[in-house]
Amino acid sequence: MSANMKTLLLQKNIVVNGQFNLALLDKYFFIKNDIISEEEFSKMQHPALFNGFNSHLVTDKFEITINPIQLVVYSVKSGDDDKINEFIIKIIKASGIGNFPSFGMNFEWALQFENKEQVQEKSKEYFYNENTKLMPSFFNSEDANYGFYASKDIMGARLKLDIKPINNLNYPVKGVVPMDALFHQFNFHFALEGTDIIPFLEKYEEYKKETDKIISFYK
Repeated sequence: MSANMKTLLLQKNIVVNGQFNLALLDKYFFIKNDIISEEEFSKMQHPALFNGFNSHLVTDKFEITINPIQLVVYSVKSGDDDKINEFIIKIIKASGIGNFPSFGMNFEWALQFENKEQVQEKSKEYFYNENTKLMPSFFNSEDANYGFYASKDIMGARLKLDIKPINNLNYPVKGVVPMDALFHQFNFHFALEGTDIIPFLEKYEEYKKETDKIISFYK
């Protein structure tokens, strides 16, 4: 990989769609089931919210949002091996909830460059296609940027990859400074139709490795 090009795993999150009883998923639930300790609650910079309509809490590893139809868990630090899937498995097993129509695993990577001119240059090198009618006719200029979208089935999921050139990206994750980059959004979507969610969550690292392979393809 070029010395002036770096890769950075910015964000990981898992979104689970279903029916969630917020009266059950309260502070006591997390403590009783050894998911978040009383000490972790006391160290939170902002008090956890449990109002019966939405729940929101932020630990030193995760940001958790729950409403009646969705559970979302974000990693709060870039690149950390935080076991986000194991955290969600604990919640599912402890709650006894089992009907999930769909869920998604999301990984956001940056292919970082020194300046916006390099982003323009590399986006054209990687994604410009002179065989299409649209690009050479309307977007073949020095200031043009290029992106990419593709999808496929993989390991029981539908992988969607969206790549966008970003200048001065200001990303809301600890330790990430503004950058010029090609922003990669990987979404693994699972339409479960009554299938057990946990076996897919247990293979979380296999899905992450697929994003690793794609990112490492750049030279």
